[in-house]
Amino acid sequence: MVRQVGGAAPAHAGLVQGISRWTLTALVVNCIIGSAVFGLPALVARTVGAASPLAVVAAGCLVATVVASYAEVGSRFAASGGTYLYIRETFGRFAGIQAAWFTLLGAFSARAAAANLVLTHLADFWPGVSAPLARVTLFTLIFASLAFVNYRGVRQGGQASNLFIVFKLAPLAAIVVAGLAFVGPHSSAASAAPIAATSGRWLQAMVVLFFAYGGFETAVAPMAEATNPRRDVPFALFAGTSLVAVLYVLVQLVVMRVLPDPGASDRPVAAVATVLWGRAGAALVTVAVIASVLGYLSAGMLTTPRYTYALAENGDLPSPLGRVHPRYRTPYVSIVFIAVACWGLALIGNFSWNVALSSVARLCYYALVCAAAIRLRRRSPAPFQLPGGYAIPAAGVAICLVLLLAVDRSRASVLVVTFAVAALNWWVVSRSARSGR
Repeated sequence: MVRQVGGAAPAHAGLVQGISRWTLTALVVNCIIGSAVFGLPALVARTVGAASPLAVVAAGCLVATVVASYAEVGSRFAASGGTYLYIRETFGRFAGIQAAWFTLLGAFSARAAAANLVLTHLADFWPGVSAPLARVTLFTLIFASLAFVNYRGVRQGGQASNLFIVFKLAPLAAIVVAGLAFVGPHSSAASAAPIAATSGRWLQAMVVLFFAYGGFETAVAPMAEATNPRRDVPFALFAGTSLVAVLYVLVQLVVMRVLPDPGASDRPVAAVATVLWGRAGAALVTVAVIASVLGYLSAGMLTTPRYTYALAENGDLPSPLGRVHPRYRTPYVSIVFIAVACWGLALIGNFSWNVALSSVARLCYYALVCAAAIRLRRRSPAPFQLPGGYAIPAAGVAICLVLLLAVDRSRASVLVVTFAVAALNWWVVSRSARSGR
């Protein structure tokens, strides 16, 4: 039975409540800002042209409906599990297990995409990194080291996430400040041919930007280890996503201001840094990409294992995944499992393949959480209640469904397999429950 919180947080097999409000906010930022900020500005510019900064703002407003729904629903719980927990409690075990598998699919593929981006940027300075042995070695070092840090304790994992925030945001802030002050022949407007921003192009841009803004939901998975989850979840979600939105808008403005053809480069932030500071600027962005992605992966290694831990705790996955280390008080089996899964997906897929897969998976469970906000409110008031009645979560459901119709359906087979695996998972655990085993 899922534990819904009505008062103090329940004990969870010795887990340590070591995630403060500001650590949780940093987790939100780290779980969103990974690889997208360094590449997507060019794609958005190619899609809607000079209107791209406005598109970033518009997407932030659309995503805000989902963030707000997560804030209201999340304020009801102090157990680990995040999306899985919310949907299981609202719509039952079958829906909860489905949501968990889609959440894990989205998390695995997004982190695998980010790991591949590290390799892509390192290839500029170390061409041999793309060789099979070097690729395997690099991914092994990344995921093994991050798993080790989080294995040793939730506070260590949170401190690593906080540290990466500094190395992630400082170079981006420097580029934004220098870019906004840039004076050159193309500093007032891009010189590329204008793009007709049709409704179809705007829809494409929203799908892409929803991926860029996504990931905040994984930050609320380890709430059994938060000091005051009912109060801190809404604050961290709004503060973290607001910071990200401001950064995204400023980066898009700088790309449009500095580059003569913002859509021409696959690495627009690196191109901006090169215009501003030459080869040293490109090196700075490479360091920033690595720090950003490692911070993103570090946050994921802290948060994602709490999904499998919660599933095991509720009898929806094998019990070893719910084991807590007797000394470090971490779900160590789940941490190792997540590290291996992300490592494997990074090896078999490339950046774009994993991005597309993550985007579709996220839209599926975002719609369910927005629907959960409506249903749970009918049962009882939430500690944090959204204004406007059901309007905000209803808008979130509608937005997710519209964007789902617009995404690339080439990953449909993976989604069907995920649904089937989750259904089999539900059948096995339900049968075991009925038989009393």
